[in-house]
Amino acid sequence: MTAVLIILASAAAVSVAFLVWHLTKNKKKGDTPAVSDVQASSTPVGDNNPTPPQEPPQEQVKEGAYDTVFEGFLDCFSVTAEVERDTKTYDHLHMLFRETYSQFNDRKSLFGIAVVHKKENFPTLYQFGSIGDQKRGLDTIVGWVLALQLAELMPRKRTDILKIGYELGGYTRYDNIYGYDFNSDPNLLRMSAGIIYAAMRGKMNPDIDAMRKEMGGAKYDEPLATLANGKRDAVSPNDFFTDFREFMPTAPAPYAPGYTDRPDRTYPGEERDDFDNLETDRMIHEMIVDTYNLKPNEHYQECVQAIADKEADAGHMFGGNRQTKHYHFHPIFGKDTIGMEFSPDSTLSMLAQAAFNASSSSRGILQSASVSPKQYGRLRPGCSWKQEGCKNSSSDDSRNVLVDFEIEDGDGSPTGYYDENGNWVYMNGIHNPDEFNEKSKSQLYANSYPSGHSAGIIGSAMVLAELYPDKADVILRAANQFAVNRTIARYHWTSDTINGRVLGTATNAVAHASSDYDDMLAKARKELSHV
Repeated sequence: MTAVLIILASAAAVSVAFLVWHLTKNKKKGDTPAVSDVQASSTPVGDNNPTPPQEPPQEQVKEGAYDTVFEGFLDCFSVTAEVERDTKTYDHLHMLFRETYSQFNDRKSLFGIAVVHKKENFPTLYQFGSIGDQKRGLDTIVGWVLALQLAELMPRKRTDILKIGYELGGYTRYDNIYGYDFNSDPNLLRMSAGIIYAAMRGKMNPDIDAMRKEMGGAKYDEPLATLANGKRDAVSPNDFFTDFREFMPTAPAPYAPGYTDRPDRTYPGEERDDFDNLETDRMIHEMIVDTYNLKPNEHYQECVQAIADKEADAGHMFGGNRQTKHYHFHPIFGKDTIGMEFSPDSTLSMLAQAAFNASSSSRGILQSASVSPKQYGRLRPGCSWKQEGCKNSSSDDSRNVLVDFEIEDGDGSPTGYYDENGNWVYMNGIHNPDEFNEKSKSQLYANSYPSGHSAGIIGSAMVLAELYPDKADVILRAANQFAVNRTIARYHWTSDTINGRVLGTATNAVAHASSDYDDMLAKARKELSHV
């Protein structure tokens, strides 16, 4: 089952789905100077100053200045990862820098991979704001792509490396999640960096073993599946999961009141004012309720797809289109989304699923009550904002989670379906709302932030981008649409899916250091070469 590839931001027919908002406050503790000497355009983008979707910053790095700028970035990592000149590591990182700069500033690839950082690759339910600083944007995307590669080479220093890369543009855990123009949005830039890192790894086929030896790093002894199934609150150097508490933001409200069934949980500290983030999340939710409501209209099929995207196993990630008595939907990565079809039984599918599980599980460090004083139970938008375990509304199903039932897909029977009038019809032993609520109660819990599905899907997308770097753009687009569908389904606030995807890019890079990742990747590439 999958995400329909619909680019909301460019289709006039769905303009009603856009949340028109304009945030002008960019909260940050200190104004960290930008690393680069690149003077890129800083023209704000907003409703009164529109910029064409593909228009990049126009100023260029002067010929011969790349080495100086690049080494300025490397200096920022030197306290943790010292990169010597005339090494394979230096050369590959330099290529990553040149490619990332070109994609950001010129919307061009220097090495023949797809151009990733374009608006059309980021379907969204909101319009971009007016906060814009292209120089900080460049530092953010370059800082993150270099951090991902270094974290792969030196996985036991992953947290320190990723923290440096996360903050290189001056955007930290204290900054707003929303309000930026496209070229300055730090989280979208980090998502693009993740796909560029993966696509360049596939395109250039760097000698990772030699690079890791140069950097004094070492692989893990365990396969990825074992690492991903480990304790999610284990973050010592020899463990697998990154300590995202060191640099990722905590969740905006609403939090579960009382939380009497989980007395060991506490709420986030008061380190930042989240009103803007929470208000925007709620405004997006209200727009979704009004527009994507499973009634017969132009958005009905999108709601069906969002329900289907409750699942992300191999059978839903790959394969062909599906048609049932009541619904039709697509695989996440299939002909309708990326122009290709893969077998759910392939090595590619197995690796993509392993990457999904690893990235999805990595969010646990931001949810474990045993390791941090900054814990929370963020309620899902389709759940009651007053009581955990209850629906948002007992009278208006459009306000509730849309994924509390199984779609009839050959794997099981549905508990019900929406008829042509948008009314719910109960089936298979479910006779009334109380029985339905009891069955679905396990899904109405306070565990919204960050989105594990969104983290997982970007990890899977990075696997595909490494194997098909010339399709990295449509692969990212399909993954982002899947994340959007988690919001349409009322299962996550938009900020959950944004930070989930950033978290997923980091985990995939570290996953490359598992004992079997490269072997599975090579086997998948060999299988695909015979298709």
